[in-house]
Amino acid sequence: MNEVSTVGIGEILVLILLLVVAFAIFGWFMRVTKAVISIGITIFLFFLALYFIFGITPLGLLRQIVQLFQS
Repeated sequence: MNEVSTVGIGEILVLILLLVVAFAIFGWFMRVTKAVISIGITIFLFFLALYFIFGITPLGLLRQIVQLFQS
């Protein structure tokens, strides 16, 4: 009644392929996350510099951009 399950070479190859795909997707996800965080920090520093150097608030900048496209 004791049945021993055997794993064939096909199942092992599928497992290895799935692991490779999972690591590739994870690596891509980490690169995208790093890029998004980097862009977010850059935009934040840009708005911070505009505020402290020129006294321009993000809302003021948005108003000017909207006004530019309306005229």
